[in-house]
Amino acid sequence: MSLRSKHNSENIPNDDNDEDSLVELGEFAIISASKASLRYRSVNELNQSFNFSRKNDPASNKLLKAEVDLPVSSNEQKTLFSSIKESIFLPYRGYFFGLFSAFSFCLSQVLLRRSKWLSGSDHSTIRYTTTFIVMIIYMKYHEMGLTGPKKQFNLILIRGLLGSFALISIYFAIMFINPSDVVSLAHSSIVITAIMSRIFLKEKLTLAHIFSIFLTATGVLFISKPSFLFQIENENLNQSFKNETEIVELDTAKNYKLPIGIGMTFLGSIFTSVVYLVLKKLSNSKVHWSYSTICVSWFGLPLSIALSMILVQLGYYHQDLEAEKSDLPMDIFYSFIASCLSLSGQILLNISFKYEDATKIAITKTIDVFFSFFLQFLVLSIPIDTLSIFGAICILVGTFFVLLFRLIESKYEEYKIRKQQQDFIANDQIDKPKKKSIKSVLVKLIFFKF
Repeated sequence: MSLRSKHNSENIPNDDNDEDSLVELGEFAIISASKASLRYRSVNELNQSFNFSRKNDPASNKLLKAEVDLPVSSNEQKTLFSSIKESIFLPYRGYFFGLFSAFSFCLSQVLLRRSKWLSGSDHSTIRYTTTFIVMIIYMKYHEMGLTGPKKQFNLILIRGLLGSFALISIYFAIMFINPSDVVSLAHSSIVITAIMSRIFLKEKLTLAHIFSIFLTATGVLFISKPSFLFQIENENLNQSFKNETEIVELDTAKNYKLPIGIGMTFLGSIFTSVVYLVLKKLSNSKVHWSYSTICVSWFGLPLSIALSMILVQLGYYHQDLEAEKSDLPMDIFYSFIASCLSLSGQILLNISFKYEDATKIAITKTIDVFFSFFLQFLVLSIPIDTLSIFGAICILVGTFFVLLFRLIESKYEEYKIRKQQQDFIANDQIDKPKKKSIKSVLVKLIFFKF
């Protein structure tokens, strides 16, 4: 075999490989061309169908020729109500819910004072019955369980137990000391809530919160005028109106009533402050407000019924049913309306804890003293004096100071972020150390959290 023939035989496999690669390239070109053709046909068919539909739709052609803009949907329109809602209500809805709750509680208290014959435990029985019925209907309608999440069941039980104890303690205090003393001492829960929220919830306080606590506590004292501070003898506070003609004075000569009443009021304040913290914990855990509302009736309803039976057996109430018969229906009606208002106030209070801290809600809720003083003047014709007006002004200033501080605080946080970005870009911290001015020190002191 010659060298040339051997060389040709070695090149035969290479020619076959070239032929195979050419075949594959041709197949790829055919497939690509077919895909491009199909894509062109589909686009062309879509354009033809669109043009056909436009020709057969005179209304759309008329709008296109006239260049008329289609109306914007209601969701896209920026109305005045929606702008106010987004800029004012939504950022501070926790405070608004707290204010509405305070007004509801205050109006319910005014209606309760118009009742002549029912005791405090009778009113609490009607309230817890109304709460239980309304919440059962609501939860069954929304197909919700009655016990709540299993992980938070212990907190729900604590909220119900302490909430019922707080209400019963306040009612016992009213039986022993003047209502003004109960009001002033009960609002000490503001300070207790601030301290306990700092310890257990790690909610930091500022000087603004402390200043608001001082103003609201001062206003409460000036409005309620407790006798152990102002030495005011008000006979109207030591009288119990049994009917329209007879006034029976309560026996205040016994020395044990004052310390027991003060002790029960402080006990109710401690229970109330713990309830605020538990409500904040439940709202942080995304527990629905209905569970923290109905749980109070689990304990409060049987306790109120038992307390009413004990008071009747001891002879404190309902000994002359013939004399009470004409006024009892109206008393029950007032108590029912008051229970509905109290329930709505409790629901609003539970919702408010979803958006704000427990301390801020407790401070905001103290405005119920001003509401009470205003409604009692209009409904119950209680006279107004200079101290009451001064106390109401203190409470208003202290309450709305929190709202004002909330506005300034959000702007201050934005200012701090912008300032840090500017300092980082300019490298002022390294090249040119900045001198601290008195203004900057005061601003940091005001917004300092401890």
